[in-house]
Amino acid sequence: NQPAAALEQFEWVAGKDSTYPYVFYQAAESAKLLKETDKSLKYYAKALETADDNEKAIILGKMARMEMDRGRLEPGLKHANQAISLSGASIYYLIRGQIVDRMAQRIDRAEDNNFNYEEAIRDGRITEEKMLEATELRESAMADYEIAAEDPKLAASCQKLIKRNEVIIENNRQVISEIIYLRENP
Repeated sequence: NQPAAALEQFEWVAGKDSTYPYVFYQAAESAKLLKETDKSLKYYAKALETADDNEKAIILGKMARMEMDRGRLEPGLKHANQAISLSGASIYYLIRGQIVDRMAQRIDRAEDNNFNYEEAIRDGRITEEKMLEATELRESAMADYEIAAEDPKLAASCQKLIKRNEVIIENNRQVISEIIYLRENP
């Protein structure tokens, strides 16, 4: 098992010289291949301690994606924001947009085909305030996708995400209208 052997070697080297970010970065990459996410994040964090700004942005981008994939959106968003502040590369805007989209999804359930909006409105799980919050998040994600779309390598993917969000935002507005109508016409 090459990743396991590599991880063992990088851990050994890190024990001898902890000032070299490459060792921790490679240990993190090896742990990631082994699907040892906690260990990978720990090594990425160690690599951050001595990395230069460009390396930090790359590491933070990887950490953001890993946290997003785990459903830990707040730490993922923090890492994405830090990566953007260090680099501003298009890929970090894409990652942040995806994280913010997932935050909105937790609220508006737009991509949950089994979600019953009428029932959720009646029992108060979906409110005008929540839908407005979700819509703002979707708009923020869309702004990030528009920035990322300036990169020709990301443009096609981002355009699909933008179109999808335009539909979701319109649907959210219709749900808000329905909530207002039901409130005003009991």
